[in-house]
Amino acid sequence: MFTNLLYTPQFCEVAYLNEIFGHLEDLDNYHFIATEVNRHTGEFDLPEWGDHVVAMLVSNEHYKVPQHLDRVHRIWSQYVWKETDKLLALPLGPVYDIPVLPYRPPSERSLDVFFSGQKHHHRQGVSRWRELLEATGLKIEINETGYFRCGLNPQDYAEKLMDAKVALCPGGGGLESFRLFEAMRSGCATISYGLPENRLYVGSPTRQFWEWEELLVYTVRELLANIEEESKNALQWYKDFYEPAAVAQHIRVNL
Repeated sequence: MFTNLLYTPQFCEVAYLNEIFGHLEDLDNYHFIATEVNRHTGEFDLPEWGDHVVAMLVSNEHYKVPQHLDRVHRIWSQYVWKETDKLLALPLGPVYDIPVLPYRPPSERSLDVFFSGQKHHHRQGVSRWRELLEATGLKIEINETGYFRCGLNPQDYAEKLMDAKVALCPGGGGLESFRLFEAMRSGCATISYGLPENRLYVGSPTRQFWEWEELLVYTVRELLANIEEESKNALQWYKDFYEPAAVAQHIRVNL
């Protein structure tokens, strides 16, 4: 049984969660409940509790350890820094209305580097990143918007990702971002800040570091030099760790 207490469009991950649970419908002994956690306290509420209940938590951008671990069977949560036996990491996944486009190999893509997103305290260096990359002569497109999801429309955004070789994926509300999943699904090589130390990111092909001003240009050139392989690695990692069927299988074997 699956109860989704979230709703679109406020919760961008609703369609992704629904697809995950479409692969778990046969697990009649468990009640999966998707809800929001208080990002400041780790508190959340469910319509029922018990060893048959599996909580699926979103919006935990401050990486608080969720409350009530002793009142449910397991918790899968977004924004988990380190996993335990009862607390496991749930991918953010792509935003619900970003379409999946036919894969285009890097040799057919025109943009070397792409980023489009809102101004945010995690992204205060955007203008400097643009300046550094423009000086290289690479073909780039880096745009800032005033608010979340107020830039390109979903179709145009998806087309830009599929036309990009490297996608910049700085953090959103937390260190992670929906963009990372959308970019890897599109076969982009990705660059991010340091990500949580859990199974979703340890060993990932995403380049992770904090010193963007010092390392960004070097890393972009390194990725472009081997972009065909980097694109394949991104697609494979998405398939193995973020694809809804793969997430469902991870849940199934860890109940």
